Amino acid sequence: MILEDGDEARAKARRTRGNALADGIRWATDHGADVINLSSATTPPPHTPNPARTRPSSTPCARA
Repeated sequence: MILEDGDEARAKARRTRGNALADGIRWATDHGADVINLSSATTPPPHTPNPARTRPSSTPCARA
């Protein structure tokens, strides 16, 4: 299930299930798992410019 930002169920899951991944790995190893395949992803935050990356620098990075 994918929960959108602002969804109360998503906020609750973040507050109450912070250890879910670690708990699942422990359960799997305790029950004899030799391999645990994880596929995880996240949605990147909206782009916000980083002033340190966008302003011109007076110091050259490399010289030719």
